[in-house]
Amino acid sequence: LGMVLPGATHAVPDSHASTVGGVGALAFGCGTTELAHILATQVMAMKRPQRMLVRLDGQRSRGGTAKDAALRIIAEIGVAGARGHVVEYAGPVIRAMPIEQRMTLCNLNIEMGGRSGFVPPDETTFQWIAGRPYAPQGAMWDRALEHWRTLKSDDGAQFDREVVLDCNGLDPQITWGTDPSMVLGISDRVPDP
Repeated sequence: LGMVLPGATHAVPDSHASTVGGVGALAFGCGTTELAHILATQVMAMKRPQRMLVRLDGQRSRGGTAKDAALRIIAEIGVAGARGHVVEYAGPVIRAMPIEQRMTLCNLNIEMGGRSGFVPPDETTFQWIAGRPYAPQGAMWDRALEHWRTLKSDDGAQFDREVVLDCNGLDPQITWGTDPSMVLGISDRVPDP
């Protein structure tokens, strides 16, 4: 609808709040008591999260989806690999994803322990938001675009952790065990118990 916009911060009583990171918003899951405090004070009390960059290089295979990329990331770093971090997703694979796939990737951020996750807004984001009922219009749209284009990491930005995944030849992924890090490619073999 255009209610969630790049650069906004949202508190949501749902662990998968970071889905909206797909449009460049920052969202944090919270409990209902905490949400009442946030609504009353407009303040979210939290320890400052660490910064993590996940860069997806190469090209996804023809059948690969954002969920396959997310599962591969989780397989590589584990279900606690992003604990305490806000994750920025970047790289050519991300830039080629439509908004719905970016949302899927950000939605699964919680499965690796991330506090939140987002994709910096770009032309794909702006085209997706344009014309939605609650999106800015006219001169306000022009001002919003000018601001949104600044919402990216500076060249040489420092992160507390960086993960690079080569997506060339990444098969569709499946989970086989008791937690989301038990992942393998569809052509691989499930481990013998």
